[in-house]
Amino acid sequence: KHEPALDKVLGAETGKLGVVDAISDWLNGPAGLFTFKGWDEKVPNRMVEVAMDIGGGGRPKLLQRTVLAERFAIEHLRGDVGADMPVANAGDSKRLETYNGLSDNYGADAEDQSLLPAMMNVAHKNGIKLIFFRVKRRPNEQGVVDDEPAEMRGYTQHLKRWIEERGGVFFDESYDPAIQLSDYLDGDHIRPERMGWYQAYFWKRMAPVFP
Repeated sequence: KHEPALDKVLGAETGKLGVVDAISDWLNGPAGLFTFKGWDEKVPNRMVEVAMDIGGGGRPKLLQRTVLAERFAIEHLRGDVGADMPVANAGDSKRLETYNGLSDNYGADAEDQSLLPAMMNVAHKNGIKLIFFRVKRRPNEQGVVDDEPAEMRGYTQHLKRWIEERGGVFFDESYDPAIQLSDYLDGDHIRPERMGWYQAYFWKRMAPVFP
């Protein structure tokens, strides 16, 4: 209910309940009067079943689930994200301003500006090693990501240093020439026939982290 670190960043009280929410929480919250743990999964699942019975037109529920899964596939939900745009848009002059406003002071312990310090603190207190892995964005035919702002390399180097100083791990495959354009399907997605190679590549990078 209470997220003080998030509240600092957003400048709002995210856990503050209005009158309606407070009454609802009192009735049906984690310790509410009408909360029955055994129903937590059964009731929503049953409601889904009823919805399919009413709105499914008699079609088999397995078919309905398949259609829904296809409808909510990533190409339908995230067309505005550069990594998920098809190859046809790769040369479009209208690019997303992903890196605007980068600060070379990122990572200073300003908990009112970023959730990262709070994340690292929680991880440290609980003996968790946070791992950050930056995947290589779609490169050109020479295997180089050529549309990256010059400031981005300095930004990631600073971020890597800041994370590692606090016990985290940071990998960046962006500048590895081993990953070529031919390894990509569309956007930043790896071609299916190259997934075995990439899985081996990924594990080789990550294996030292694990006992």
